[in-house]
Amino acid sequence: MLLKRWQLLKEVMADNSLNPSALRVMYFLLNRENSTTKALFPSHMRLSADTNLCERSVRRGIDNLIEQNYVIKLKKGSPGRATTYQINYEQRTVLSKTQDSIVTNIRTDMSDQSTKESINKSSVQNLISRVAKNTNANYKAVVNGISQKYSSDDRTYQRILNKTGNSDLAEEWLKLRKSKNWNDKVRAEQIAKHLQCL
Repeated sequence: MLLKRWQLLKEVMADNSLNPSALRVMYFLLNRENSTTKALFPSHMRLSADTNLCERSVRRGIDNLIEQNYVIKLKKGSPGRATTYQINYEQRTVLSKTQDSIVTNIRTDMSDQSTKESINKSSVQNLISRVAKNTNANYKAVVNGISQKYSSDDRTYQRILNKTGNSDLAEEWLKLRKSKNWNDKVRAEQIAKHLQCL
């Protein structure tokens, strides 16, 4: 009996569909259940004292446990009498074992396929991009020091000068770009983007 309780508690703790109050309430429901007669009728006030939760949270936790088929409400309480519950060991355990084995098989198959496909796709894409990059004449020229990067200050300056024909504007851009003030650098970038030279 104790083993069944631990197995069920483990399953409850791993269930993401349960709210935190349901987890605490389940622990104390298992603790309050009579091991021989299976009688379980704690009041919300008693569970509230056990769990250090308000009665509303206890009700929310019990409702969540009933929804997820961990607890069955046998007899609704009346004024002065608590509701009678039953913990669902057998059906929950059988169902969960079946569902867990199916879900595990599906997840394993899917994860194996997706992992293999993603590894193959990413390695092929990396290979293609490396080959394209290394065979690009401009990239080779930059790596070998023959040419500068497209986004270098000198090349951007040349593009601004060629596009506008205004050397004063190009000089002003270069002064902003080389400034130590961050706002000037941002302004220079905005100008170059506006002129479509960056």
